Amino acid sequence: MGKPLNQIQNIKQLITMKKLILALLALVTSGFCLSAQTLSNYQATVNGQNPNYYYTFDNGSVTSIGASNAITLTFNPTSGSQVGFGYDAYHNPGNCVYFSASADALDYPYPKPADLIIYGGGTANTNSTKEGSITFLFKSLDPGSNTHQCYIFSAGYANANHNALSLYIENTNAANGDPNCLKLRFGDHSTTILQQANIVPDTWHYFAFTYTEATNNFFWDSTGTNLVTIKGKWYLGRAGGTLASDVTTNAVDVIAGEANVFAIGDRSDLNSSAGFDRPGTGMVDEFATWSRRLTDTEITNQFSKLPNNLTPPPRSTYQSVITNQSPSYYFKFDGNYVDSVGGTLTLSTNGPTIGFTYDYFGGPTNAVIFTTGGDALTNNGNLLNGGGSTYTGNPGTGQGALSFIFRSIATNNQGNRTLYDAGGDTNNNNQFSLFFNTYSSASSPL
Repeated sequence: MGKPLNQIQNIKQLITMKKLILALLALVTSGFCLSAQTLSNYQATVNGQNPNYYYTFDNGSVTSIGASNAITLTFNPTSGSQVGFGYDAYHNPGNCVYFSASADALDYPYPKPADLIIYGGGTANTNSTKEGSITFLFKSLDPGSNTHQCYIFSAGYANANHNALSLYIENTNAANGDPNCLKLRFGDHSTTILQQANIVPDTWHYFAFTYTEATNNFFWDSTGTNLVTIKGKWYLGRAGGTLASDVTTNAVDVIAGEANVFAIGDRSDLNSSAGFDRPGTGMVDEFATWSRRLTDTEITNQFSKLPNNLTPPPRSTYQSVITNQSPSYYFKFDGNYVDSVGGTLTLSTNGPTIGFTYDYFGGPTNAVIFTTGGDALTNNGNLLNGGGSTYTGNPGTGQGALSFIFRSIATNNQGNRTLYDAGGDTNNNNQFSLFFNTYSSASSPL
């Protein structure tokens, strides 16, 4: 005999409920995976690997945590410094350090401590057996060319004594090779680890480096049985992207920097023309060091905890939405200043350094950049519906809307910073503009 109808319905409801529970479990599980990409889980991963020194910079702290004695770094210059604390890769305010002036840096306190933040270093020789690791996050500079080398960190910068250790962005001097690229300087050699064309401006990156000073090197070949002459291995990746790695080429006697020399945000000699500040503001976060070599797995475990900041919607999708709303004018700035609706009206450029750079969607020449005072796009016509010379006391009849995407400025600005301006003034009640207020304003700074 068949089952009664009500039993069949109960079984169907039970199956449906089980499917719903499984679906909810899947969502919860995926939620757990997403929650792993948090600052607390990144820091728990690093702390679980027992670093000797770990600078989180959380809440403006410049004192290390870790297995060794705490060392509080010194601001340079000690007076008038523009070193500050900004948003980190996880969008937490005050949790990373930034450098907005060429002399800004964090370095060893005085008198210098006996122990080393970067393990090893000194005078190059073939007898040292020390090894170590360094990991941290840094935010790439704004678009533009560097007129000087920009040191992200340095524990020695001269190759001649085979004891350099620095990460920096090269300047525009072609004699140095690969202008504007990201370079690792270790021991006796400088290695380009990211070409200028592949550096996405204003983006958080993860960097790690493991090294040995021993002459027998401790590095294995692909067979896992033969030691090879490799002194260092670097890792680099954008937050949420792919982690690349490679090895350095060095003499056998290289070591990891000089003794008791260390700086974040500048060259280790605190050279005011080598700071991590131009163009824009350099940022560093989660700086940690070890007196051992981290494994590939330990490093990828750190990298996997970074937020995924690389998944904006397709540009075409955004642009089609705007187009379908029938705008009067639409400037896409995809490599030109032409209105896409009429196809002829073109904005005029003003200023010496206006140009194109990466947009929100990742296109390398699909947004306008304003580098110096005077840079602007202008038009003598009226692109906005409504407006006039003055308010006459009678209600106006104009109406309209505007929309655009902009990237916020990074540092405290002296003077208003205007995003757009349609003229007018408050006396005539016809002003129309959007701007960042000056930092020195007594009313609503920034």
